[in-house]
Amino acid sequence: MKEDFYYDGLDRLDYIMKGTTTTLDMAYHYDKGGIFTKSDVGSFLYNNTLKPYALSEISPTSMIIPNSVDSLTYTSFEAVNTIQEDPYSASFVYNADNERAKMEIKHVLIIA
Repeated sequence: MKEDFYYDGLDRLDYIMKGTTTTLDMAYHYDKGGIFTKSDVGSFLYNNTLKPYALSEISPTSMIIPNSVDSLTYTSFEAVNTIQEDPYSASFVYNADNERAKMEIKHVLIIA
């Protein structure tokens, strides 16, 4: 299926169409240039007067954030090691400076 990307007059992503369905819709603050809404995430708020371009809050669309995580483990230096939320799992690899170097997400589909 064909996917089309559309941009506004300032060359920012406006929306994405897959066939006749809009799969993503964006809106921007034209005075500041920041994202106002993103259909798959929610509304973005910029309330810090000292940092007017810094994102201060996201008001998410419903069900974008899971209610619970099945399992969460940490490394010896208190960084996230694994996250399990069926049917997804994420694992993290860190470098010698304890900085995240890699993240791997797996989708486990069990067919009974």
